[in-house]
Amino acid sequence: MPMEPATPAAFTPAVVDFRPVADVWRRGADLVFKDGAHLPQRCIHCNQRGVHEVRRKVWVNPSWVRMTILAGPLFYALAMALARRTAVAHVWYCRQHIHKRRNWTLSGVVMLAATAGVVFAPPLFGGHDIYVGLGMFLGALLSGAMVSMEFGADAIQGGFVRVSGVDGAFVDTLPEVPRDIGRLVEPETGPGW
Repeated sequence: MPMEPATPAAFTPAVVDFRPVADVWRRGADLVFKDGAHLPQRCIHCNQRGVHEVRRKVWVNPSWVRMTILAGPLFYALAMALARRTAVAHVWYCRQHIHKRRNWTLSGVVMLAATAGVVFAPPLFGGHDIYVGLGMFLGALLSGAMVSMEFGADAIQGGFVRVSGVDGAFVDTLPEVPRDIGRLVEPETGPGW
């Protein structure tokens, strides 16, 4: 009589809580939440059980801000700072994705520190220090971009935030956005959407 192979404990699926959470909904494939909301205790990337909660600040700028780069980088930075809309969300990550996030953050910090070391140290690379420093600085910027792009707002209006690119299984378990809020989160309506 053939025996059924035992399933190792490491491969048994984690129990995931799918109870609705206040102030968190879906609108089609997009995640919608109220500013300051605590998202369900599931990883936003893979819908597995969340083991680490992170307070994420998200922001969005109106599209006209991009045009101010033509006036110069200082004017662009000023316009971005003044026109930015911000919101906060408390999101969860599984072990795999929190380690990935920490690795990108750590690599960015190391590259930034190495940039300072190369630029301010005595010549080490035969007169090419500025190029090595610039390369390390660009690596630090790339690491920072990878961390910040993983969860970013598409729109913030009326205290509500719309985010796309979250795991489909995560979004599918959420209730549909109520009608009174639905008007605020409609794509392509109102200023800044």
